[in-house]
Amino acid sequence: MQRLKNLLPAWAEPYWRLGRFDKPIGTMLFYLPGTWGVALASQTWYPDPVRMVQLYAFSAMVRAAGCTVNDWWDRDLDRKVARCKSRPIAAGEISTSQAAAFFALNAFPISCAYFMGPPAVRQVIHWFVPMMVVYPLFKRITYWPQVALGFTFNIGLLGIYTYMTNAIHPAPLCFYLGGTCWTLVYDSIYAYQDRSDDVAAGVKSTALRWGENYKAWASLFTAATGAFWYAGGVYAGLGTPYFYGLTATLGHIAWQYMTVDVNSRESCWRKFEANQVAGLMLLAAIIAGKVTAQSPTPPSA
Repeated sequence: MQRLKNLLPAWAEPYWRLGRFDKPIGTMLFYLPGTWGVALASQTWYPDPVRMVQLYAFSAMVRAAGCTVNDWWDRDLDRKVARCKSRPIAAGEISTSQAAAFFALNAFPISCAYFMGPPAVRQVIHWFVPMMVVYPLFKRITYWPQVALGFTFNIGLLGIYTYMTNAIHPAPLCFYLGGTCWTLVYDSIYAYQDRSDDVAAGVKSTALRWGENYKAWASLFTAATGAFWYAGGVYAGLGTPYFYGLTATLGHIAWQYMTVDVNSRESCWRKFEANQVAGLMLLAAIIAGKVTAQSPTPPSA
């Protein structure tokens, strides 16, 4: 990514940062739930490689659109937070009208999916787009904005699954709800970086709600994650290897919040980044489970 950034003209550099292309971990965490959807919907035991590539491009652009919406809403708040005050809109490097054009460009894949995809995918988009637009407002009214982020950040799973099958089945719904609980855990670890700044800015997060009880809360939502993902494996008819992989994935998630130092921004960031490993572990578990699946693959669109 750094090499690609070096090829950009100077005027494009603020847009690179606005879309968070300099921090690909966010794209990965948006992308990975979608890969589970590809794996579940594919007619073979391995995920459709073409869909996987298309999904990554979609994820990178749509995540950039979501970041633009977030920074537009939060431009005044970001100036009060040390980690965020240099963001391009808050810093005045990009105007609100320029940000709107950048949003429209990166949201274009959503329009393509809406008009070119099967009818079922439109139902998912009707849910996703409003959530993407209003998510940043939740931190102003509730200590649980991470719940809204979870519903938004895992939508690629339902989107790609419905795009490939023109149907919504219990299995992807369970994985979606489990992914939402998982997001709540890892984004709360992320939020501990900004506790003092958030108090000063007057915004809310689960980090402020959980306080020093973060291990108990994280354990609760990790258990919910496991329950949904277990049910998803059962509904999908995945074989025994999936459930072993699921156990390992949950162990990795538990390791994160059991060992993180919530008073260290560096520790919080490292554990947050480690979730791409958890997402890949679950993908591997689904693939392994499909090899010994006890039910047929879902029908194609």
